[in-house]
Amino acid sequence: MRAIRMLLLIAAAFGSAAYGQSSTATLSGVVTDENGAAVVGATVNVLNTEVGTRRTVTTNSDGAFTVPLLQPSRYQLTVQQTNFAMFEATDVVLNTNDSRFINIRLKVGSVNEKVTVEASTVEVDKSPAVATIVDQNMIESIPLNGRTIQNLIALTPGAVTFQANNSSNVGQISVNGLRTTQNYMTIDGVSANLYVGTNLAGVGQSNGNVPGFSQLGTTSNLVSVDALEEFKVQTSNYSAEYGRTPGAQIQLTTRSGKNTFRGSLFEYFRNEKLDANDGFANAGGLKRSPLRHNNFGATFSGPLPFLNFGEGVPALHNGKDKTFFFFAYEGSRIRLPQVANTTVVSRNVRAIAHPSLLPLFSAFPLPTGPDNANGTTAPFLAGYSNPQSQDSTSIRIDHNITKQINIFGRYSQSPQQSDSLTPSSSLATELRGDTRTFTVGFNAAFNSNLTNEFRFNWSRNIAIREGRFRSFQGTTEPDKSLWILSPLTSSSSVSFAFAGGILQQNPSGYGERKQINIANTFSWVKGNHLFKFGRIIENHRPGKTCLILRFRHSSTI
Repeated sequence: MRAIRMLLLIAAAFGSAAYGQSSTATLSGVVTDENGAAVVGATVNVLNTEVGTRRTVTTNSDGAFTVPLLQPSRYQLTVQQTNFAMFEATDVVLNTNDSRFINIRLKVGSVNEKVTVEASTVEVDKSPAVATIVDQNMIESIPLNGRTIQNLIALTPGAVTFQANNSSNVGQISVNGLRTTQNYMTIDGVSANLYVGTNLAGVGQSNGNVPGFSQLGTTSNLVSVDALEEFKVQTSNYSAEYGRTPGAQIQLTTRSGKNTFRGSLFEYFRNEKLDANDGFANAGGLKRSPLRHNNFGATFSGPLPFLNFGEGVPALHNGKDKTFFFFAYEGSRIRLPQVANTTVVSRNVRAIAHPSLLPLFSAFPLPTGPDNANGTTAPFLAGYSNPQSQDSTSIRIDHNITKQINIFGRYSQSPQQSDSLTPSSSLATELRGDTRTFTVGFNAAFNSNLTNEFRFNWSRNIAIREGRFRSFQGTTEPDKSLWILSPLTSSSSVSFAFAGGILQQNPSGYGERKQINIANTFSWVKGNHLFKFGRIIENHRPGKTCLILRFRHSSTI
């Protein structure tokens, strides 16, 4: 009890200010008899059927009850009172940030009798928010190009995938005509946005507040599709705790293990043998360039065995109803076909050029057609492919300290690499990146009226840009001393330009962004009312102190 009181004091101290955003759900209702009179003191049990956690409350003088801080999952609701038959609602599905209300009517009878109903016949969604929920069943059923959730987010009314005009906007979403920088994304209740004032090494997101997507513009570096339990997109009328930005509030919830072992394997592939050739390549008699897309991965989850300490207990506990794990890995190997239809240094120029220039011209591909009328350039047509790769690995562990207190930890890491070629001069830009996140969560129901949700997150996003020479169609890299007379730093840029192309020493770039995110939400049920207080602190943006009062009143429907 002393430990619980100490946790309560800490939670109250954290919950004194605002902007805490909950990733959990709330279930409330009113219990009446057959004549519509309130049933006072009835015992309400809410059981998570997938992990075994249980919450118990009693109805107040109005027959009302409220159970906040419930993890998105499937539940079984039972209500018991003396002289009444037990009421049971099966398959109560709660999603992220749900506000579900159940109107329960007890029948007079023996305590050994039971009245069982389907939850869908008695529950009502009382949240006023305009929102779209996509759960794991839908994610598994709909083919996703690139295995990213942007196409699913675009199912939300008013949401469109932004047509990127530079690398900063790849994969971003516009909602109700607002800018892509006005959305707020969270994963397990903590921020997934990166506040970047300038491009991250010239390749990442920029211009402020945007989700930290991968270099390919996908969400897989933050959370793999297979590690995603569900996500919710709120576009308007959301509660005060989500009023940080005027755009969409995108809440992602990751999967946790269950009481049974489960696993999956998948492989998605594309190959140029199954695709038609490019029109320009066909016209020039070129073969199909390599088109490869291998997307593969696996998941494995279940109860996590652990050692028991003490006399009279088994040495090993199987973890059922206690500790769970969820492991996910996803890899991507891509080769994107391209057709170079450009001009290069003509054969005429190569023949009459000064011998000192010939090594420089060797960096430009040989023409594939006769010289142009100007005598300095010639057409060049060739096919090639740009490689890209990404690996995303995550592990989440959940532990139920008691039936009312649980904690979880999640770590993810996603290295990425891509290579793009400028065919007229064999210059290539290599981009490398790495996204790492670590999140710890703590949920506690101190009693039937007081609950708390705490989150801590550390994130780091690294991007590296490097220019280099890539041999293409027999080109060779000239000695830099032939055209660069003095040593250069990594940030220097110098070029040798000709009508047929440009030979350039590209500057390298390195960018790194770190984020520490602390969020706390404190819930207090008083009579028929639910009050929520919270605060969120981010290292790159000072926490704001103001009071947001979320109010809910339970009444008979």
